[in-house]
Amino acid sequence: MTEFKAKKYQEETDKYLLQLFDTDWENIPDENTIWWEYETGKKVPLKKDTFTPILHVPELKGYFQFVPKITEGGQHRYIETGRLKSDGPTTRVYKFQDLKTGRIVAGKLAFSQQDDEDTWDTRLLSLAQARKHAGLVHPNIAVVFDLAMTNNRGSPEAEELFYIMEWLSGGDLFYRVREKLSLTEVEEVIKQIGDGLQFIHDQGYIYADLKPDNIIFSGDGIAKLIDVGITTKMDKAGKAVIKGGNDHFVSPEQRNWQPVDIRTDVYSLGANIYFMLTGKTDFALRNRWRDSNDPLPVLEHYKAEFTEDTLSSLSSVLRKSLNLNPEDRFTSVRETVSEFTSFFPKNRPL
Repeated sequence: MTEFKAKKYQEETDKYLLQLFDTDWENIPDENTIWWEYETGKKVPLKKDTFTPILHVPELKGYFQFVPKITEGGQHRYIETGRLKSDGPTTRVYKFQDLKTGRIVAGKLAFSQQDDEDTWDTRLLSLAQARKHAGLVHPNIAVVFDLAMTNNRGSPEAEELFYIMEWLSGGDLFYRVREKLSLTEVEEVIKQIGDGLQFIHDQGYIYADLKPDNIIFSGDGIAKLIDVGITTKMDKAGKAVIKGGNDHFVSPEQRNWQPVDIRTDVYSLGANIYFMLTGKTDFALRNRWRDSNDPLPVLEHYKAEFTEDTLSSLSSVLRKSLNLNPEDRFTSVRETVSEFTSFFPKNRPL
């Protein structure tokens, strides 16, 4: 549970990106403490009484102080130049230019003041989420550089907080499926997303939000996970209670706020594979197929590439991933990926 210690917004700390204390605020000595300076990336000493602790996140063992840079010298830092290619109903990833560096970056909407009346708690929790994301460095996880707040419509009620990430020009999984992925590409996506998920699990977290609009592609087709908004640290028993996630892709136990383990991500991986192969997202339709003996209703352009036996075997693997009982699913993402890819037709042209 996140415990908010203070809610004071301090403009004077604008240049300092993030601070993590390894002890309680009350026990930090009055002499200088160490902060990260945004502009240089260096550690700088600042007196404790200069700041107010913003929030306490026990699972990350510390306190955070962060003020997102909205403007610099009265000038906007980022301007919108486009939007991510997506056919998803809720995707809100924008293409920004960093006016200071000239770099093209992505802005993933983390919070809008219009979305939630609990403004501070939601905003500050996003800061902790960004800190988690920054610590998850992997080729199949998008890099987060910054947080930025915008007020594009000139109204305090329209404030929006964005993760500033590396720009990935290949669109999201909704877009790629509409563009007709080859089976070779489907197999590569399964492997790459599986690698990202397995890394998150190896760090002691459950990703918990695997869905097509959180799978973004680089220009050369590398799949990357974005948004660790509800990614949660596991307890010593490997469990967590997670509130949230897209109903069409989360496991039934997560949807019902029951304790979950890494097999909730196994379920979500299966749901995304079902989407890639069938083009369907509705979980009720998927559940009816799972509970039947019907072969997987793959998209038309895949039908000639599967033999009847292979499709039957693939259907069995998918049903195991989507089992209502986590005890009857695969025990890891690594095992899931291995089982899926073993049934894909080999030696296919791209």
